[in-house]
Amino acid sequence: MEGGSSLQVHELHKKFEELNDEIATALRRQQDVLDASGGGGNDKVHKKADVLRLARRALGWREDVAALSKHIELQLQQSRTLRSHEAYGLLLSTSAASQKQQEDHESAKVSALRSDLRLLLSFRVGLLKHKSSRESAASAHAQLAAAEVEAQQLTDFLEKSAKKEKSSAKDALLVELFEMRRELTSKISEDALKDKRQLDLDFGCVVRAEQDDALDFVSAGDGFSSDALAASADRTSGGFSATAASKASALLDEVQLANQKLRRELADLKATNTKLVLTNSQLEDDIAHVQRQYDDEKRTHLNGKKLHIPKVQKLEEAIQTTARAFDELKLSVDLITNMYKSLMQTLSAQQEEENDVKKIKKIAALTKENERKDKLVTLAMAARFEMIQLTNRSDAAATELRSERDRLQARAQNAESEVAVLKNQLEGVYARLEAAEDAGARLSDRNVQLQDELSAIVEAARTRECELQAAHEHELLVLQAKFAKSKRELLDTMAQNLSLDGRLKKAQEKIARMASIGAGNGSS
Repeated sequence: MEGGSSLQVHELHKKFEELNDEIATALRRQQDVLDASGGGGNDKVHKKADVLRLARRALGWREDVAALSKHIELQLQQSRTLRSHEAYGLLLSTSAASQKQQEDHESAKVSALRSDLRLLLSFRVGLLKHKSSRESAASAHAQLAAAEVEAQQLTDFLEKSAKKEKSSAKDALLVELFEMRRELTSKISEDALKDKRQLDLDFGCVVRAEQDDALDFVSAGDGFSSDALAASADRTSGGFSATAASKASALLDEVQLANQKLRRELADLKATNTKLVLTNSQLEDDIAHVQRQYDDEKRTHLNGKKLHIPKVQKLEEAIQTTARAFDELKLSVDLITNMYKSLMQTLSAQQEEENDVKKIKKIAALTKENERKDKLVTLAMAARFEMIQLTNRSDAAATELRSERDRLQARAQNAESEVAVLKNQLEGVYARLEAAEDAGARLSDRNVQLQDELSAIVEAARTRECELQAAHEHELLVLQAKFAKSKRELLDTMAQNLSLDGRLKKAQEKIARMASIGAGNGSS
C-alpha cells in the first residue's frame, strides 16, 4: 500500500513538472512574440498587461499546486507514520495495555483522517473562492453552492463515521475515510488541471511551431490596430451626442457592480459558513478526544482511590486499636493504684501488729528470765529491722510505681495528642481527596500531585503508627515486667509477714508459758 501511494506521489510530481514546463514554454513564446512584433504603443501596452496578468495567474497557480503537493506529501508522511504506529501496535497486541494503545492509535488515525478531510475541503473552498473573484457572479455562486453541498455531505459523512467509530470496528471506517480523502484530492487535482486548460484556451497557449505563433500574433495585432483606429474615428465623429446613453450605461454599470459586490459578499459568507461547519466538526472531534482523556484520567483516579481507601481504613483501625490499648493501659494504671492502696493498708496493719508486739515485749521484760528477755528482745529487734526493711522496700516500690504511673500518664497524653494530630491529618487527607474529586474535571495533573501527597501522608502515618505501636509494645512489656516484679516482691513480703506472724505467735506462746510457769513458782 505504501509503495502504491509513493508511486502516485511520483506521478503527481511528474505531471506538475510537465505542466510547469508547458506554462514556462508558453510564457517564453509569448515574450518572444512580443519582442518580435513591431505594432503600436497601445497594442504593446495591452499585450504586456495580458502577459503580466497571465504570469501572475500562472505564479498563483504554481503556488497553489506547490502547496497542494506539500500537503499531499505531508499527509502521505502522516499515513506512513500511522502505519508504522499500527505495525508497532500489532507487535504489542499480546497484552491488554497494547490493545488499549492500539485503540488509541486507531482513534488517532481516524482523527487525523478527519482533519485531513476538513483541511482538503477548506483548501478546495479557498481555491473556489479565489476563482470566483475572477469569474462571473452566476458561475461563482454555482461553484460556492456546490462547495457548500460538498461541505454538508462531508459533515454528514463525518457524523456517520463518528457513530461507526463507537459502534463497530475501525478498519472499514479507515478505508472509507481514505477513499473520501482520495476523492477530495483527485477533485482538487482535476480543478487545477481544468484551470490550467482554461488558461491555455484563454491565452492561446497551444503547442505549435514558433513561426505559426508569431504569424498569428502579428495578424492579431494588425486586427487590433485597425479596430482601434475605427473605434477612435467613431468616437471623434460621435462627439457629445451620446452623453445620456453613457450616463445610463454608467448607472447600469454601478448597479451591476453593486450586484456583483453583493454576490461576492454572499459567496464570502457561504465560504465562511462552510469553514465554520468544518471547524465545528473539528471541535466535536477535539471534545470527544478530550472526553476520552478525561475518562482515562477519571478511571486512573478511581483506581488510585480504590488503592488508597483500604490503607486509610487500615490506618483508622490501627488508631482505634491504639485507643483501645490506651484504655487498657489506663485500667492497668488504676489497678496498680488500687494494689498500692491495699499494700499501704496491709503495711498499716503490720504496723499495728508491731505495736502489739512491742506491748508484748514490754510485758515480757517484766519477767525474771533475763536471757529469755534478751532473746525476745533480739527477736523483736530482728523483726523490727525486717519490718523496717520491708517498709523501705515497699516505699521505694511505691515511689517507683508512682513515678512509673506519672511517666505512663505523660506517655498516654502524648499518645492522645499524636492520635489527635493523626486524626487531623486524616481529616486533611479526606479534605484533599474531596478537593481532588472536585478538581478532577479541570486539573488532571493536580490529581496526580494530590495522589502523591496522599500516598506520602499515608506512608508517614503508617510509619508513625508503626513507631507508636512499637513504643507502646515496648512500654507495655516494661510495665508487665515491672508489674511481675512488684507482684513477686509483694508475694515475698506477704510470705515473710506470714512467717513473722508464726514466729510472733510462737513467741507469744512461749511468753505465756513462761508467765504461767513464773506464776506457778510464785504461788508455790
